[in-house]
Amino acid sequence: VVSGTGKRSNYSMNLGSTNVKRNNGDESSGFSGYINWLTDLTVRSKFKANISTDLTDSSSASVSSNIPGVGNGDDVQVTTDVIRNSIASFDYIRDDEPVSSRLWFKYNEITYSDSPLDRLVRAFGLQASYPIARLLSSSVYANYNRTKQLETDRLDERYTIGGNLKYNFSRKLHGFFDLKYRAKESTSVLENYEEVSVFVNLVYGFGGVSRPTRVGGF
Repeated sequence: VVSGTGKRSNYSMNLGSTNVKRNNGDESSGFSGYINWLTDLTVRSKFKANISTDLTDSSSASVSSNIPGVGNGDDVQVTTDVIRNSIASFDYIRDDEPVSSRLWFKYNEITYSDSPLDRLVRAFGLQASYPIARLLSSSVYANYNRTKQLETDRLDERYTIGGNLKYNFSRKLHGFFDLKYRAKESTSVLENYEEVSVFVNLVYGFGGVSRPTRVGGF
């Protein structure tokens, strides 16, 4: 691991090789590693870049890019292939008190040694937060995800737009309300959908430990 810090930036990198041995006796090896870089563009803005690639035969490869604030239970692919997972992500972060914002882009290429599941994922999004009052804060966000399956020419596009409110009832108790619209457009028309969801959460915690006391979704 190599890392360094400059006057306005810092970086870290870990470069090497990964060897994968499988139960059937097959063996694969290849380059792996990551490079992370963070720099201050101005007093109020930062830029962050992360580039990584790895080789694995685990079942944790994701169908779509991880989108902040958006979970997807269908993302995990179970496979016996050796998987090459290459990711490049870029973030622009700005803090203009009282508004803070983040703009991000992610490129993710996943290739399989045997199965025709190769895919290319492009995703980007933005988020802005604003404190409405001393105890009440708000946030809005929008995300776009484009997944292209290279072997079958299937294309999936996902859109998410939402907003939330957080209210601190006390130092240990806060409530969270999130309203979200999601849609999917696919060349496989049976996969298309539109939905609106509401999420309500009441959390009571001590220090760094918290317990959700009420969760609701509609």
